[in-house]
Amino acid sequence: MKGQVGVEYLMILSFLLLMTSIFAKYYSDVSISNGVDVVVRASLDNFEKAADNVFVMGVPAVRFVRINLPEKVIALRTGLNGSVVQISYYDNQGGVVDAFRNFNYNFSGSFPNVTGNYEIVLYSLGFNGVGVNMT
Repeated sequence: MKGQVGVEYLMILSFLLLMTSIFAKYYSDVSISNGVDVVVRASLDNFEKAADNVFVMGVPAVRFVRINLPEKVIALRTGLNGSVVQISYYDNQGGVVDAFRNFNYNFSGSFPNVTGNYEIVLYSLGFNGVGVNMT
């Protein structure tokens, strides 16, 4: 009788340990995904502030900004498209995340689309918008 109680107790503890490890794995994936979201949004916020500053100041305004592109970035969907700056990447569950900013002026130049940290030069083109180059 005591042996059966011990086996049942061990089974209950094993089940609880299994459930705890499943929840821990799930929440660690969620926190890593949220961390990537924060980094991408911070990069876009910094880009937006610098670009707005350069556009308002006019020629010969120049600003440097750091951009951090996460792992699993989608190269074909990341970059400049007229007045839109977009960074797209896969999250931990395989879904696509599109982070972007719309502006009232156009961009010309090159924007990185590969994982890594980049320093970007933003310079005024007057009323034609803002130029973008990687250093």
